[in-house]
Amino acid sequence: MEISIKQYKQLLNKTCKYKSIIEQILKDTGLSYVKEYKFLKDRKFRFDYAIQKDNLKIAIEYEGIFGVKMTRHTNSLGYSKDCEKYNLAQIDGWIVLRYTALTVKSLKDDLKKICMRYKSYHQTC
Repeated sequence: MEISIKQYKQLLNKTCKYKSIIEQILKDTGLSYVKEYKFLKDRKFRFDYAIQKDNLKIAIEYEGIFGVKMTRHTNSLGYSKDCEKYNLAQIDGWIVLRYTALTVKSLKDDLKKICMRYKSYHQTC
């Protein structure tokens, strides 16, 4: 099913809104982050946001799922590629956090929990 240019622009605006919320949360935490981070040399996979501190590696992904229409994240090929990406990331030692418009508000608390756990094993976070 095709979507109109107007519908596409609306989806893009929503995605940009939630990505800017993520960026504000990351800035508030004081943790350094990189946007569109390519985490494997031999693959094109990228994280929306990546935090690396000492041995801690956190990937943050925003899943742009809106409405009932099929998107890249909800068709079988796109979903399978995402699964491959997340599995390779975990094998490589990444903590992968995934958010939608409905769950993005928990990012700050999730990062706090990870940092608290990390601090119990390391001195800094």
